[in-house]
Amino acid sequence: MSKCWDYFKYANISDYNEIESIFKNNIRWFAHVDMQVLKNKILRKECIFEGGVIITFHHVVENEKIGNTNIPIGCTILEQILRSNLEKKSDYAKHLIKKFINCCREDVYFSVKKSNLRAANFYKKLQIDIIDHAYLYQSNEASNIYKVNNIINEMVD
Repeated sequence: MSKCWDYFKYANISDYNEIESIFKNNIRWFAHVDMQVLKNKILRKECIFEGGVIITFHHVVENEKIGNTNIPIGCTILEQILRSNLEKKSDYAKHLIKKFINCCREDVYFSVKKSNLRAANFYKKLQIDIIDHAYLYQSNEASNIYKVNNIINEMVD
């Protein structure tokens, strides 16, 4: 694993209540998140928590799929990114996601519900392209599948 992973602030179990509260404040988009799974991600250092921004992820160790999209071994799946205080304008989430993607050795894949226009606009501003569509989550809601290579330094700010 790249040394750049050492420069993230990973969530500690002592952060759990604050993180859970942020998820609950965004329940519309994250109702599918199991809080016990989230606790396990914290313990496995698969939950970054910096400046009110939460990123959960995992590195692919066996071939996986998001919808019909194959995710090869070595890639990373970004599971969630959310932040507290959505009312306040902040570019920290953009900074953190760029740092995250640049740390990944291989491509990063993720899905976003089509109805989540805020997230869709966030990724559009970062020039991350939709590569597929699928019906995901327990609600069987239409989602977009994204893929980004591991270097996004040239993205427009």
